[in-house]
Amino acid sequence: MKRRKTYYQPKWRPGQDRRKARRRRTRRSFIVTFFVLLALLIMITLGLYRLAPIGKSGEGTYVYITEETTQEEVLQQIEKRILIRYPSVLHRVASWVLPKEKLLKEGRYRIEPSMSMRTLFATLQGGEESLITLKLNRTTRTQEDLIKTLTQELRMKPEELRDKLHDATYCLSLGLDTISIRTLFIPGEYKVHWDISPDSLIATFQKQYNEFWTSERKQLASEVGFSPAEITTIASIVQEESAKKDEYATIAGLYINRLRNNMKLQADPTARYAYGDFSVNRIGKDQLNANSPYNTYKVKGLPPGPICYPETETIDQVLHYKKHDYIYMCAKADFSGYHAFASRYMEHKQNAKAYQAELDRRSIH
Repeated sequence: MKRRKTYYQPKWRPGQDRRKARRRRTRRSFIVTFFVLLALLIMITLGLYRLAPIGKSGEGTYVYITEETTQEEVLQQIEKRILIRYPSVLHRVASWVLPKEKLLKEGRYRIEPSMSMRTLFATLQGGEESLITLKLNRTTRTQEDLIKTLTQELRMKPEELRDKLHDATYCLSLGLDTISIRTLFIPGEYKVHWDISPDSLIATFQKQYNEFWTSERKQLASEVGFSPAEITTIASIVQEESAKKDEYATIAGLYINRLRNNMKLQADPTARYAYGDFSVNRIGKDQLNANSPYNTYKVKGLPPGPICYPETETIDQVLHYKKHDYIYMCAKADFSGYHAFASRYMEHKQNAKAYQAELDRRSIH
């Protein structure tokens, strides 16, 4: 029987080589595509991070950060007021950039929809706080008005400031008492941090007070015969007495004349302040009989403290009061807002009678 001839079988075939080569090319193509897409994703993210505004719409908002505020709470504050353009990207980048747990700098930060993520996170990380502008004006009268005005936009609670102003030892450390400390607060605009402490807030006003009460002004006060606190109290009455600034110096001279003559001031604004109802237009028996050390119809001399927070211009008018012999005043019957001044009681009585008649004619009570 004839044996079949055997042949050498190679371990590889040309077709197998081609398949392996294709697989290698596919793998390389996949890797290249992956890295290209990754690079594009990084470029897009960087573009969004550096250039794209965070918001589609919405008003600007403030973010408030305390020692307890977390990263997620910061983002929630932003998303309440701003419609975020790419929320998932914002949250992802925030997880890379912002501290996760209570490590953000405390403060109040202004965030605008037009900000890029880069600017947003730089603002939060850099502690670039938005200061609050406190406005104290002539309409503020009582200490409670002051406390409400100063604390309504601050982290500080009203009772924190109230406790400081009622602390006799603290007030004494400033050279004042719990009443005269009110003279420290001069109307104006003050820029402060949202999380300012009561001590720092009072120090801000004390700085302005010290800048205003120069040695020259203190000397003028001494020449008039009063302390800076007493001059401020006179100014508060003058300011509440009239809306016409060009007669402030005359009114100041009248009150100084009455004080020097040991007369009661009998200033209507003090009776209104003592009564506690500032909506009253016509001062009557209820106001005049108010039992209070601030009612100068009952108490001789100056009230214990100011009845409002007078402007520096008013204080200067008192320091440069007009010298005359007037000791009586009454609102003019023409309702111009000005006053009729008199040196003698009979003349004053006639002025008052004319004014009262006009009040009755206009049915003002």
